[in-house]
Amino acid sequence: MNQEEFDEFVKNHEYCNLLQSYNWAKVKNNWDHMYTGVYKDNVLVATGLVLIKRLPLSFCMYYLPRGPIMDYKDKELVQYYFDQLKKLAKKDHCIFIKFDPAIHVNDYDSKSYNINRYKETELYLDTFKSCKAIHHGYTTSIADTVQPRFQSNVYSYENIDETLPKHTKRLIKDADRRNVQIIHGQGEWLDEFSRLVELTESRKGVALRDKGYFKTLLGNYLNGGVIFLATCNVYKLNEDAKIKKVKLEKEIVQTCENAK
Repeated sequence: MNQEEFDEFVKNHEYCNLLQSYNWAKVKNNWDHMYTGVYKDNVLVATGLVLIKRLPLSFCMYYLPRGPIMDYKDKELVQYYFDQLKKLAKKDHCIFIKFDPAIHVNDYDSKSYNINRYKETELYLDTFKSCKAIHHGYTTSIADTVQPRFQSNVYSYENIDETLPKHTKRLIKDADRRNVQIIHGQGEWLDEFSRLVELTESRKGVALRDKGYFKTLLGNYLNGGVIFLATCNVYKLNEDAKIKKVKLEKEIVQTCENAK
C-alpha cells in the first residue's frame, strides 16, 4: 500500500496515533521497518508499522508502537493479523513481537482512586491472549513500560476560564504581569529550543533528545510539527521597574510625614 492510503486509514481510525504514521519509521531510522496491512473485500481494515531491531546472531525483535491499528473487538481480524505477522517473524528469525495499542480504558479524576478503572479491558485481553500474547499487567511505574500508560488531560469547553482553580488563575495573571509571551514556529526556533533542552539536561541531570532528533521530526511532519516557546523580555521588565521606581520616589517626596 502507498503512504497516502496508509496514513489516511490511521488518521481516520479511533486508535489513530503518531507512532503508527507512515513517517514514524523515518524518525526511528536506527531501526529497520516494514508496513503491514489487511484488506477485506478490497477495503483496508488494519495497518501496522512494525519497527525491527536487529540483534546479535541474525536474530531480531518486532515492535509496533501504539499499534497495530484495527478494530480490536473483531477477534477474527486480530487473530488473522497476528497469525500472518508471526509467519513473517519466523522467516526473519524474530524472537518476540512487542505491541502496546493505545486502547482507552477509563477516565477518572486525578484526586480519586477509581477501583473500576480496568473493568472494560477483559474483552481485549481475552482476544490478545488467544493470539498467545502475554499481558504485562497493570503496572503504575513509568519504567515498566515503553510508552506511558497514563495521560493527564484537561478537556476544553465553553467558558473554561471561569471554572479554573484559583491557583491556576493566579498563575495566569502572574505570567501576564511578567509579560510572558507564547511564540511558535518551526525550523526557525530549532536552535533556541535545542539550547533550552540542553540546559534542562544539565539542570536535571537527565538525558533528553538532541537537536538532530527534533530536526528529523520537523522534516517529516511539515504540516504538524510545531515548536512552542514561552519568552519573557527581562530588559523591558527592568526598564518598567526603573520607571515605576522613579514614580514612587517622587510620590514619597510629595507625601506628608503622617500619611499612610
